[in-house]
Amino acid sequence: MNYAQQAHKPEWYKVDDTKLHYAATLGSSPLNEWYEFEDRAEAVQFLTGHLPHKRFCWVDEEIWDTDYVYRDHDTDQWVLLLEQPADIQLMIEAVSKFY
Repeated sequence: MNYAQQAHKPEWYKVDDTKLHYAATLGSSPLNEWYEFEDRAEAVQFLTGHLPHKRFCWVDEEIWDTDYVYRDHDTDQWVLLLEQPADIQLMIEAVSKFY
């Protein structure tokens, strides 16, 4: 993983097409954040400890938007209403200083 907090994109940002790139920016703020992950698993591992628990939850080694999961109290299991994990860009925005 590469990470930078700076006003403008770092040299490594979006240079390697095999990696995942995300940013949380607001103009040329020095608080802009730039991320590069090897793959989704690396992004999920990084984001797990940083996400707001009211918006995202960890189920079956993946992060899901809480709007699309609920806990079945009869079986004590999580039920997925949408078989699509949370969007990484939305998670980056959720942990950024701007959102």
